[in-house]
Amino acid sequence: MHSDSEESFELPENPGDTDDDAGVTRNGLTRSQALNLYVSHAFSTWNARGYEFAAILFTAAAYPDTLVAAALRQASPPC
Repeated sequence: MHSDSEESFELPENPGDTDDDAGVTRNGLTRSQALNLYVSHAFSTWNARGYEFAAILFTAAAYPDTLVAAALRQASPPC
């Protein structure tokens, strides 16, 4: 599936898609800003997924005889 909303965040392939020689793309971001945004998003996602994984391990370590606490923690919706 390829929609118009996905296409608007792509970086231009050729220099003709930029405005003047400032290097600003159609969505108003320079290549450097777009790269920083993508890297920031990747680190943020990595942090969130790492926390979700570690929370289950720490809960399982706190209650070593049962996995009920870890299962309840996994089933609760995120805040």
